[in-house]
Amino acid sequence: MIPPFDHAHVIAGQGTAAQELIEDAGPLDYLLVPCGGGGLIAGCAIAANHLSPGIRVIGVEPAGALGAAALLEGGFNARGVFAAH
Repeated sequence: MIPPFDHAHVIAGQGTAAQELIEDAGPLDYLLVPCGGGGLIAGCAIAANHLSPGIRVIGVEPAGALGAAALLEGGFNARGVFAAH
């Protein structure tokens, strides 16, 4: 079984979103990508950095979402389960 976000094939496939955007729009300075499970931003970051050197890829999520913000603040344990402080 292929996991929904943590697999090289999924990440490569997700990168086509950034590839298509950059091919249509041309080189970009910034690319804002939803964080979610990480597959979309990983794929987009790889593709964007290859196609538009110097681009800054920025992960975004809705206000109040516990995902990436909590992870960066140390709110997840080693299994990725949110643990409130």
